[in-house]
Amino acid sequence: ELCNFVLKIWNQLRCWFLCLPPATGMATAKACLKSLIGIPPERIGANSAGNGPAMRAAIIGCSINNLDAIKRLINISSKLTHTDQRSEEGALLIALAAQWSRKNPRKDSRDFFNYLKNSIELTDHSPFRDGLKSLQDSLSKNENTLLFAEKIGSKRGVSGFIVPTTLVALHSWLANLNNFEKTVIDCILCGGDTDTVAAISGSLAGAYIGYDNIPKNLGQKI
Repeated sequence: ELCNFVLKIWNQLRCWFLCLPPATGMATAKACLKSLIGIPPERIGANSAGNGPAMRAAIIGCSINNLDAIKRLINISSKLTHTDQRSEEGALLIALAAQWSRKNPRKDSRDFFNYLKNSIELTDHSPFRDGLKSLQDSLSKNENTLLFAEKIGSKRGVSGFIVPTTLVALHSWLANLNNFEKTVIDCILCGGDTDTVAAISGSLAGAYIGYDNIPKNLGQKI
């Protein structure tokens, strides 16, 4: 099954790239180009801590119940394009947030952090250890997402680096748990890589409130 997952996501990335999507990240673009010239999946990832893996993480968390399976699939999905451990950790945090959203639509952010504590062990040198503490502290003070982004060094916009992308996406979602539109707008107001960050936070917001509660002018079934 894992081999099938690797091949399917590898082929889907190739097909997606051939459609010439706008604003493709450098690491993802390089991985796709390598795959098109016949380099096998295990050798196409770039040594990058970009936010690409987090973009495809929420669907994994929403679709799978088993925590170990989520971790395995996030590992495969992340390293396919980004081999830096930080990209995998950020993607895993998003996947776990999506799983928690689907299972606990009526609980608050305090329960979410307890869930993370029981579900993931970050490495000692992981920037997400301090980042999550800052996130929790900011939420306890009812700070808005723009102020939080500025505090973590993203005053001029959230970059494509996985750490600020993940933290800002989580902040906007947790600060507006029942408000899909404000979740997305707060990400956009931070500037920078807004399409990616807003898409990630929007996926978490959608998982939390459910499709039927997404404003009709913003949600459309495919």
